[in-house]
Amino acid sequence: MIIICYKQTITKANLWNQEQDLKAEKNITDLQSLWKSEELRCAHRNFQHNVSYLKEYNGKEPSDEETSLLHENISNDDDHLKKAAVPSLTSCLIKLYGFEWLRSSLLYLLGCGATLLNPIILREIIHQVEIVEERRTWKSVLLAVLFYVVSQMNCFCFQHSEQMMLRLALKVKTSLIGIIYHKCLQSSNSSKKDFTTGEILSLVSVDCQRIQDSFAFSQSLMSIWFIVAIGIYELWEPLGISLFGCVIAIITAAVTNVLFGKIRQNYFGDILALKGRRVKLFDEIVKGIKIIKMYAWEVFYTEKVSFIRTKEIEVIIKLIKVAAGEGVINNLTPFLTVVSLGRIQSFLLSEEVDASNVQHESELDCAVYMKKGFFKWDKRSDQNTLKGINAQFEEKKLIAVVGLVGSGKSSLLSSILGEMENTKGKVQVKGSMAYITQEAWIQNMTIKENILFGKQYDEKRYNMIIDCCCLKPDLKVYLQGINLSGGQKQRVNVARAVYADADIYLLDDPLSAVDAHVGKDLFHNVIGTNGLLKNKTRILVTHAVHLLPHVDRIVVMDNGQISEEGTFDELVAHNGPFAHFLKQHLVYEEQYDDDDEQIIQMNNELFDRLESASDVITSDEEERQIRKIKQRRSSIRRRSSLLNSLTLERSKSLSSSLHHSAHILGDQGKLIQDEESQVGSVKTSVFVTFIKAMGMTTIGAAFFLLFTSRALQVYSNFWITYWTSDSYLKNETLMQTDEYHNKQLYYLGIYGLFGCLQGLTLFLYGIFLFTGFANASSKLHQKMLRCIMHCPMSFFDTTPVGRIINRFSSDIDVIDERFRRYSDFFIGKLTSLLSIVIVIVIQTPLTFVAVVPVSVLFIILIRFYLPTARQLKRIEAVTRSPIFNFFSETINGASVIRAYKSQNRFVDELYKRLDINSGFYFAANTAMGWIGIRIQSFGNLVVFAAALFAVLSKNLSGADVGLSLSYAMQIMMTMNAVIQVLSFLQMDLISIERIEEFTHLDPEAEWINAKRPPVHWPDTGRLQFVDYSTRYRSGLDLVLKEIFFDIKGGEKIGVVGRTGAGKSSLTLSIFRLIEKSSGHIVIDGIKIDDIGLHDLRSKISILPQDPVIFSESLRENLDPKNEFSDEQIWKALECAHLKDYIANQNQCLETELGEGGGNLSVGQRQLLCLARSLLYKRKILILDEATAAVDRETDEMIQQTIRTQFADCTVLSIAHRINTIMDYDRILVMDKGCIAQFDTPSSLLKDKRGVFFSLAKEAELVHSST
Repeated sequence: MIIICYKQTITKANLWNQEQDLKAEKNITDLQSLWKSEELRCAHRNFQHNVSYLKEYNGKEPSDEETSLLHENISNDDDHLKKAAVPSLTSCLIKLYGFEWLRSSLLYLLGCGATLLNPIILREIIHQVEIVEERRTWKSVLLAVLFYVVSQMNCFCFQHSEQMMLRLALKVKTSLIGIIYHKCLQSSNSSKKDFTTGEILSLVSVDCQRIQDSFAFSQSLMSIWFIVAIGIYELWEPLGISLFGCVIAIITAAVTNVLFGKIRQNYFGDILALKGRRVKLFDEIVKGIKIIKMYAWEVFYTEKVSFIRTKEIEVIIKLIKVAAGEGVINNLTPFLTVVSLGRIQSFLLSEEVDASNVQHESELDCAVYMKKGFFKWDKRSDQNTLKGINAQFEEKKLIAVVGLVGSGKSSLLSSILGEMENTKGKVQVKGSMAYITQEAWIQNMTIKENILFGKQYDEKRYNMIIDCCCLKPDLKVYLQGINLSGGQKQRVNVARAVYADADIYLLDDPLSAVDAHVGKDLFHNVIGTNGLLKNKTRILVTHAVHLLPHVDRIVVMDNGQISEEGTFDELVAHNGPFAHFLKQHLVYEEQYDDDDEQIIQMNNELFDRLESASDVITSDEEERQIRKIKQRRSSIRRRSSLLNSLTLERSKSLSSSLHHSAHILGDQGKLIQDEESQVGSVKTSVFVTFIKAMGMTTIGAAFFLLFTSRALQVYSNFWITYWTSDSYLKNETLMQTDEYHNKQLYYLGIYGLFGCLQGLTLFLYGIFLFTGFANASSKLHQKMLRCIMHCPMSFFDTTPVGRIINRFSSDIDVIDERFRRYSDFFIGKLTSLLSIVIVIVIQTPLTFVAVVPVSVLFIILIRFYLPTARQLKRIEAVTRSPIFNFFSETINGASVIRAYKSQNRFVDELYKRLDINSGFYFAANTAMGWIGIRIQSFGNLVVFAAALFAVLSKNLSGADVGLSLSYAMQIMMTMNAVIQVLSFLQMDLISIERIEEFTHLDPEAEWINAKRPPVHWPDTGRLQFVDYSTRYRSGLDLVLKEIFFDIKGGEKIGVVGRTGAGKSSLTLSIFRLIEKSSGHIVIDGIKIDDIGLHDLRSKISILPQDPVIFSESLRENLDPKNEFSDEQIWKALECAHLKDYIANQNQCLETELGEGGGNLSVGQRQLLCLARSLLYKRKILILDEATAAVDRETDEMIQQTIRTQFADCTVLSIAHRINTIMDYDRILVMDKGCIAQFDTPSSLLKDKRGVFFSLAKEAELVHSST
């Protein structure tokens, strides 16, 4: 391995097969099993304790009902539960790895024993030097040889013990990451509120690493007492009663260490809490970076992260001062481990999805059976989300679930999946389930891998599903390097579900995210009675009321309850909530001119049915609305009939031309590529950058103090030699004289002064050095943060979240903790090694003969070894990022993974990623052991040379020999420490290199330019594209080609086109999220590329397709910069139709929103984004398919608000539902990156050869028969 790394770049193929006991699967499974046993043990103990409590409280045996309640621990507020047993993760780790730790520790103790033999041998050598006149005796030489043998024994024991401990630490870290992952797959909705994605990533990247690092110091905690005990025993004879002073000093130091340890532990807990907050916030920033850039919030969120980081650095500096004062900076880790274990244990004890929420019955006479079900999302909540649910869904039927926003439609599907807490009643299902979420979940894999989702590839079936899910037209777009849109992602989700071939399909409004004609195709080809799933049970949440006559049964949800269910005809005839819902929905649609002839016909039929129901009672206003609708639709029908002379042949031809082989969705479809690692030595610029960040003055002061301390240390040892060699003090007859005592006090006073000065200089050195490290870490973090926030969107499109988070969690933590600690250790040991060599050479000059060749060998080995250490560390760091990214994906898609019962497959994938990463980690540490045992052996040769020359020299006194060999005894341990820490530093320097890499990323344009627009710009909202062309990234094809149009201020413009036509590219271009290739864009007479990005983006409002919500208060989501008054915020909420909902929340504007707005429905999130746009009202408003994923009611609310509140603004709406823009002033039709048409809606409908007509035709808006 060493030779391979020295000659060439290492790859995974160069690694040996990992040993079985290091495999992730074995260690994770073993710990998982022990943890489950520990939980069961504590649960049983708590149950017995509660039974005893209840018996004592009531004076009788508890009833069956009371016993059942005890399983839920009665009440968390009961005082008696404070005594309840809590599962201990530490206990599990001790059971699993305790023997292995003990075995390594015993070997370490054997090495300590060998270390303690050296002073005894040294005492004999000094004795021989002092009493034997002729020193060339065989006994003296034999003692020198024995000195070498014992030193070599120490080397082998310590090296093998450390290698065993490194193996153990790796297994512990792997098993902890695995058990955290298992918990992620089981976490309930309430636990996700307590532990966000960022906080979980912090547990994996920071806490697990802390625990792993602690094993390097765990043996010293045990061995120290062994060494102290043996040392006291050996010193009793020469020191006698004076030894009690040493014992008192040791006890005082131990007590002080414990007290300081408590302080350090508290500080470290604060550090981890702040680090978790920072990583959590940054994780959300990266995921929402697009909206942050569009709102020009980069500076604000940079300052927000920096504020947390500043607090973190302040606590780190406090910790440094305590550690420097205590003088044990290198022994911090064992205390820090307690906090990390506590944080991981808290996560493991958080709530899980209860498997008993849903019962799987193979003999059930229906697909899903629900009886008297009461469900809630948060176990701690007092209110049920769903109440009294009674339902029976027949097999192979299509059941539609309808209702208003927030009525409980999605919750009903979640209750069937078992995602909600079942407080009462039962749910039974028959067969396997597939789940399509309302917000599409996609993995960072190829499209093909996303669809197969672990299933065996069947080419024929795969091709058929691709066709039916309307995916083939999107392949070219994706392979051009353009990210999938929301609708495309949803189609991939549908394809995944269909390919799964499940028995029951739960579809949470998948049609809302796709275009109308695509949704219709999906329904007919996949979901409907003649689709691919016709023989499956389908429970479809939908707002497309025109599809309801084509379903087998309808379930109507209202306020968390099933208000009624039945067939379409039954519900219409019943004139209940469904009839009211249907009528209300159709009244909402009066605002639009739907351009789909079939949908028009369906909706008119719905009106006819409602009208024909004799008992349907409507108000006068509703009657007027209905008549108005029918007249409007008749007009549209007549207008659309003008298009009926053309056929659908062109559509069929297009479909045929897109019928390529499905393998196009293979590896080529992977936009995000694997991370590459650097090769060669760490660049000098990395060192220079870090040193500059520390501050030259700080470094200079630190090294001056360190060298002063070392000089005082060396001279104080020489002072002892002078003291013990003073002939006057050796004269026992003078012991009672005053001069004798004065001279003793003189030597003692000078020695004490040296000690005090040495302690002071070391303390100041620690303060300067570690403060410098903290400042450097802070500066690098700030520089990297600013660089990341200034990166163009193309960087975030091609870089996974896990890779970025890795830099801000693991790599920054390396600088904060390990690199600082190892640098101090290395500098200290290196200067100590130099002082040792100087003393030995001064005392025994002939030793220089051995020092020179050994030093040459030392340098050769280092040069041979360092390339291996660097490359292995780089690859280990690169293979760590996929683990974090995998965690992030899993957390976001846990409900989907559980629905498909794919937990085991995902766990296996984690095993593979962990094995790859741990393989390189173990190889790096094995290489370190290889170099360590050789370097220490060379050091022992220097020890042997010093001992041999000492006993053969005729000019040295016993004191000189004692000083020389006492330093020689240190050289073997010091050399080994130097090389080990140098190895760690080489590895940790890679983290600084990786951070440095992220501080030199290509930035987007300046946020603020010297040329700034007028304060009130834009005042009219005129928008011009002048011969504008652009591409997403260099090397890709143009996505917009010579675009030229002029939009007047206040105009309402709709934008339509096929997938990949360039609609969203227009939005990105206006915000300069992609830059021009040629031409320019002008807003109110100013070219947007002449001004800064913030001056541009802050003057444009956008309502994006994907609502971005941060896990902050509602106020902070709406007004993060605190620019608006409460009155303005409430007004915006009122206009966005959210005022009543927010007012009913306990904390109103201070209501905390979950990660991604998890405690809001998709519609409510979009309305919240609308309120945000209303607050930042600008002259130009862009709607990027803003209503794609919301129901018609919410769509109407948004459209109505836009008409009234943005009446005087320029509106550019990328239309998902074409009917929403039919009353706009003009429609811009995009095709293949060019403007195909740009005219009024009525004119476009008359142009039978235009692209707009083609779009209508492909959507089957006309019939060839008419």
